Amino acid sequence: MKNSLPHGANMLLEGFKLLREPRLRRFVVVPLLLNIVLFSVMMFIAGHYFSEMTTWLLAKLPSWLQWLSWLLWIIFAFGFVFIAGFCFTSVATLLGAPFNAMLSEQVELLLTDTLPESASATMLATFKDVPRTMKRQLAIIGYFIPRAVVLLILFLIPVVSLIASPCWFVFSSWSLALQYMDYPMDNHKVAFADMREQLTSVRYTTLGFGLLGLALTLVPVLNFFVMPAAVAGATKFAVELREA
Repeated sequence: MKNSLPHGANMLLEGFKLLREPRLRRFVVVPLLLNIVLFSVMMFIAGHYFSEMTTWLLAKLPSWLQWLSWLLWIIFAFGFVFIAGFCFTSVATLLGAPFNAMLSEQVELLLTDTLPESASATMLATFKDVPRTMKRQLAIIGYFIPRAVVLLILFLIPVVSLIASPCWFVFSSWSLALQYMDYPMDNHKVAFADMREQLTSVRYTTLGFGLLGLALTLVPVLNFFVMPAAVAGATKFAVELREA
């Protein structure tokens, strides 16, 4: 399997193409509506706290760096947007876990003409499996939080905060890819540690998928479709990885 940033980004674009398949449309409705509601709430909260946070951070700068305040404001702004975007994605993927798992199953059926062995035969069976699916997503959040705390501390250190935004962007992209890849992997009962090992073997493809996914969450209207498209793209990615 190719291991490159463009190939990873292309996996996500393939996910958008898959959403046009008539057989998948009914599985896209709930994730799409969930995205719209959560994004609206996030925008309200982010708009309320953004000004206060950037003002507080800039006030902490030493006097000899005040002349760079305009540049630091831009860096802080990007950092805030990426943090808010990742938090939004984490909540959306957690709440949409059972629906995204079903969507992933159907994408795999479309691509391979077979369902995962763990696929639920009925809607009731699917919802009985919700605790396990949610536990997997919580495991990813548990992986993310301690590393995120370290990066957030960097934002509070003058000068060092200059590298915090790009580091956060790369780390968030990687974590976002893990979140979406977990659906097709979990459908095949691949352990979280094994999934990370597999994705590390194609780290550039994984990062390319996450980079584009995180960037698209910042594009109005298009961001509503990112979650279902990312689930579909991640499933295609997983199928290719399994075949390779």
